[in-house]
Amino acid sequence: MTFVIAWAALQLLQQPKARLTFLWTLALCGIAVSAVLLLFGEVDSFAGRSSVSGLNPIGLGRMAALGALLTGVAAVSTQGARRLSLLAVCGFTTYSAATTGSRGPILAAAIALLLATLVGRRSASRLTRAFGAGAVLTLGYALLTSTATDATARIFSDDSSGRTQLWSESLTVAREHPGGIGFGNLYGHITPPPWSLSTGYTEYSHNMLLEAAVEGGWVALAGLVLVLVISLKALVSQVTCPNGIAMLAVFVFSVANASVSSDLVGNRLMWVMIGAGLALRLRRLVPRLGRVHIDRRSRPPSPNELVAASPALFSRNVAGMRLTVAGTSPCPSRPCPGTALL
Repeated sequence: MTFVIAWAALQLLQQPKARLTFLWTLALCGIAVSAVLLLFGEVDSFAGRSSVSGLNPIGLGRMAALGALLTGVAAVSTQGARRLSLLAVCGFTTYSAATTGSRGPILAAAIALLLATLVGRRSASRLTRAFGAGAVLTLGYALLTSTATDATARIFSDDSSGRTQLWSESLTVAREHPGGIGFGNLYGHITPPPWSLSTGYTEYSHNMLLEAAVEGGWVALAGLVLVLVISLKALVSQVTCPNGIAMLAVFVFSVANASVSSDLVGNRLMWVMIGAGLALRLRRLVPRLGRVHIDRRSRPPSPNELVAASPALFSRNVAGMRLTVAGTSPCPSRPCPGTALL
């Protein structure tokens, strides 16, 4: 299923309009989950952590924090009354995420928002962008500290829920078994963590890189790092517009979450964003498959031929033959086509 999700993202998120629709969907779902949490949230079944219908508060917290991230990114990319409105929504969704008691999503959203603020290329000065990000984080902190719930106390506590010990033992296992121990076999190699009673015998490292190294070996770790770097590089190349900045922020958000919680399969948003980055990379290599032909002339094109050629025409000399690919530029210098995120 995870492979299908990543492949679908690779196929569907190649066009700017598709990525814009994707961002809108994430933002609206995050805001909707935040509203449901505040209106119908229950705090009994998870020791003070807000949930709805017994759902895992971590997943709900991720969606609410994602709504906070995208509204915050949109606020950084605009100004005036619209920015104030978006900041208000960002504060509301941050508060809602805090009620779940999940620290990872809030921290991941803060990191991604700071990154989006730093890479945003607008006419506003760096001081203005830094002030805007600081205002969002300050508002979120004030909302968190003002709530007298067990969930908020958990966020600011030093309880790691056994993750520190789990990470240490997982690192030892990875060093001792460079070929991996097989997927789902970690339980027999570590001291059972506090939550083992609820997860049974299927245990994982709660860190995507450690899990890949432990279960799949160093080769699996190298492969995961490779696709992450390729996707990150492709998404960084698109930060010339608000939508590109938002896509990069969601990528960072998903990777940060995958570094502290759930397993490789459970972090599906990360695989979606990997697929989105790979889609951009493939679009750069071959802008439009099916419009490729071989020109056997070994001489370079004349100036007149270059002028007459379409500006979207790319040429490359390979072993005395020029491979010509027709298509549009995958990394335009102008802003992304379509409407901005919000």
